[in-house]
Amino acid sequence: MTVRRTASNSYEISKDDMCQIVKVILDSSQDGYSYVKTIHDVNEIATVIKPTWWPIMTSTKLRISMAASSEGCKVTVSTCSHVLVLGDIFNFYTGYINDIFSSIESKMASFVQQGTPVDCLMRGLLNEE
Repeated sequence: MTVRRTASNSYEISKDDMCQIVKVILDSSQDGYSYVKTIHDVNEIATVIKPTWWPIMTSTKLRISMAASSEGCKVTVSTCSHVLVLGDIFNFYTGYINDIFSSIESKMASFVQQGTPVDCLMRGLLNEE
């Protein structure tokens, strides 16, 4: 049985800037796992979540789709477990999705706190990280 989870959020930011934010997030690791085998496309980024603290745990496919919307950018995050996973009693897959959204919101908040409009700031700050 495969475990699948999907969630969406909208942000007041251009799709291009959101894509840059997501790339920066995926270049860094989270507590307990990292992102590997990342493939960038125009509207979607696909990667694999690889646990670092429990090596026998299977990896998880993660897709992040970005689409321009009337609010700015709609981000949809989906996870898909390995076929042999029988369930999600520890809620790992929803946690992976929540980590992406939390990281996006954290990055956006750090840009806003600097007092510069997000659209102008993205290109300069993201290249330094």
